[in-house]
Amino acid sequence: MNENGCAYEEAVTRSGGAIEGPLAEHVRGCQSCQENAAVAGWMTQLRAQSRPRKGLPTPEMLWLKSRVMQIQDAQLRAVDTIRIVHVIVYGFVGLCWSVFLTWKGSAISQWFGDIRSGHFVSAITGSSPISISFLLMLGALICMTVVATLPAILAEE
Repeated sequence: MNENGCAYEEAVTRSGGAIEGPLAEHVRGCQSCQENAAVAGWMTQLRAQSRPRKGLPTPEMLWLKSRVMQIQDAQLRAVDTIRIVHVIVYGFVGLCWSVFLTWKGSAISQWFGDIRSGHFVSAITGSSPISISFLLMLGALICMTVVATLPAILAEE
């Protein structure tokens, strides 16, 4: 009911502009109800046009999405940590190789010189200056390089 006090105003508003029967006769004679019917009809059209195509997601769906995002965030943090460790391991292996090659560079060049000159047997049998500790260090460095490289290779596949 508004200030004019028409008793049919609420019924006109609820009708949404589709007025029939005795109410239609009243609306033809009442200025306030005519204005109310016009506004109610317009509001009904507006509501039909502005209906959302999809409803809001359910609380369960929001919770599920938040859990998935938390898990993805934790995975990204773990991958970042693994990358940092991987870079450190690569640096350590590179440092070991550089120390090894600097320390045993002359023995390595002599060993390769023996192999190139055709003295394969002497290079392998031990008349060369290569010691067991040298071969063990070389094997360990090769293993460290393979172990440091395998995660990168397997991650790409």
